[in-house]
This record gives sequence, C-alpha cells and structure tokens, in this order.
Amino acid sequence: MRPLLRKEPAVTKLDLAKLAVNFVVGAGVTKIVTGIIVNNTDPEKMTDKVAIIVGGAMLGSMVAHHTKEYTSKTIDDAAAWWTENITPRFAK
Repeated sequence: MRPLLRKEPAVTKLDLAKLAVNFVVGAGVTKIVTGIIVNNTDPEKMTDKVAIIVGGAMLGSMVAHHTKEYTSKTIDDAAAWWTENITPRFAK
C-alpha cells in the first residue's frame, strides 16, 4: 500500500521560482521580438498582418525557449552557490 503523504513535495520552492522567472522572461522576450518585427515591416494586406504577428510570436517563443534554459541554469547555479556558501553559516 502506498503512503498517503509524501515526505518531499512534488514541486519545490526552487521549481516554482524558476517557473515564475521563466514565464516573465519568456513573455518579455516574445513581446520584444514581436514588437521588433511589427515595427520594422509594412504589411499591405490583412494576411500580411496576421503572418507578421504569428511569425513574431513563433520566433519569440523559440528565443524564449533558449532563454528558459539559460535562466534555469543560472538559478540552479545560484541556488547551489547559496547552499554551499551561505546555508552552512546558519546551520549552527
């Protein structure tokens, strides 16, 4: 029989922090990339406008995916540094 309560949470505080940071960074990057494309193109037809917006959002999501990898690694490195250097000072 499986225990009803888990000893470790399914999602840690670090996972939630990474999720929040990655969401903000991804949304920001997508907005910036889409804005750059929209402001530097001159659509003539409605289909051009739709293609520019969809293409900008797609390109933005691709860039956001790579920034997610970078920010997750940076947060993991910072958490490891904190655990190694700061946490032992308060363990007394």
